[in-house]
Amino acid sequence: SSKFPFAHPYNKNFAGAQHRGTVEMLIDDMDSGGVTHSILVQVIYHGWDNSYLVYCMKKYPGRFAAQGLIDPTDPDVAAKLEYWVAKRGLAGMRFSPIYYRGKDDWLSAASSNPLWEKATELGAVFNFFIAPEQLPQLQTMIQRFPDVPVVVDHLSQIELGSDDPQPALNKLLALAHYP
Repeated sequence: SSKFPFAHPYNKNFAGAQHRGTVEMLIDDMDSGGVTHSILVQVIYHGWDNSYLVYCMKKYPGRFAAQGLIDPTDPDVAAKLEYWVAKRGLAGMRFSPIYYRGKDDWLSAASSNPLWEKATELGAVFNFFIAPEQLPQLQTMIQRFPDVPVVVDHLSQIELGSDDPQPALNKLLALAHYP
């Protein structure tokens, strides 16, 4: 809708989602299945504007927690985190280093420390859509900032049907050593 326009950060020609999905449809599904609470995660096609998530949480108070998206390469990323968490009520952010392969230095760079420091201060949760080969970089940040809760999304896209998924799985399982 015009109230929540598409602003896909990686696809400037994005014309719209293939399937319609609304918060009302989700509430109907939740209610019919006896689900009382859910976590919303920002869709990429609304880009870095998490307003629809805030709208959903306000429309159905107490039903949702939400994780937004912010550009991890933005020099003001820590301030953006503070805005969306402290002022707009999101629980944290989802980052997608999987889309930054070859340009993912930000993941464990010292320049990302203020973001993680702000997350520690705010109690924000970080969710990562991340490739197995990027997990050691994430582990570096988890070691530096052990108080930031971290979720690894989609089992890190490990191809369990590959000839030998164990090396990739070991990188993921190494994160289990941290609270």
